[in-house]
Amino acid sequence: MLRFVRRSVAVVAVLLASVALAGPAMAADPSSSSSATPTGPTGYACLDQEAGYAPSGVCQLVVVKADAVCRNNAPYLDYTVQPEGTPNTTVTIIWGDPSTGNSVTQSNLPLSGSVLWPGTVLAPDGTVVDWPGWRQVDGQWVRGDQWDWVRPTVPVTFDVNPKATVTVTYPPDQVFCNPPISEVLAADDPTPTSAVLAFTGAGDVAPLLYVALGVLVLGGVLVAVRIMVRRRGATR
Repeated sequence: MLRFVRRSVAVVAVLLASVALAGPAMAADPSSSSSATPTGPTGYACLDQEAGYAPSGVCQLVVVKADAVCRNNAPYLDYTVQPEGTPNTTVTIIWGDPSTGNSVTQSNLPLSGSVLWPGTVLAPDGTVVDWPGWRQVDGQWVRGDQWDWVRPTVPVTFDVNPKATVTVTYPPDQVFCNPPISEVLAADDPTPTSAVLAFTGAGDVAPLLYVALGVLVLGGVLVAVRIMVRRRGATR
């Protein structure tokens, strides 16, 4: 009888050990876990809304900075955006309105940085050779080209998913971020470029100086003649 009890205890011990070893293996088997396949929200409000889940947080894009600056006579847009409710870490910048056919898209950009204003052309050494809203005619810079729509203001959309749109203004229309022209024309004077440059050009100043000098000489001669006439009349 005692042997039977001992054998029974040994069998029970073996069975308990087998169950203890099989337990962790069953828990590690993905097929045996009902929570292996996610069935709830993603944890990002923007993605949850796209998937049809009820919003669980904020989904927005804050434009912290969108400043127009002029560096080395070239216009740039310095920007910083702050997304909330999305895992995305890059931004797409859309200049203008695509529905009008006037737009430029700059993709896969960091959330903070600086981009060149559309329509600006740089030479390999970084020198600006063309500005938006200007073109060369017979060697002279005149207003008006295919980039007129990016100035003086242009809508800019920052898309991270979500997106936000702001209106930015081209750097002040002075002697910077524009062709090498006179300050009068750079101040949006309606006078054509060629006329302003012709009036202010150094090559046309000499004739005016000659005319002024001739007037002064003639005036001096007339004064001298009048004095001589008076003296002769006084001696008679």
